[in-house]
Amino acid sequence: MTIANYAKINKNLAEAKAYLSQAEVLLLNEFNLDKNDEKQLMWLLNNGAAARHAIDSFNDNLTHMLGIVKSGSDLDDNDSSD
Repeated sequence: MTIANYAKINKNLAEAKAYLSQAEVLLLNEFNLDKNDEKQLMWLLNNGAAARHAIDSFNDNLTHMLGIVKSGSDLDDNDSSD
């Protein structure tokens, strides 16, 4: 994979995270949730938080890999696969 590929994926993940945050707000607004229905509200919030955490973790790992590629460390010069 090239540096451009990693950068594009990283950018796409950042956009996905922003859309996920917007989607969470829309979900809360779309379903006229009863603020007293803690079980339903917590289910929505926990699933949104879990999805954001997964994206954050993947984004952190990808950023680290991009740093390795940019620095040239841990690269095998014979590996030209994308």
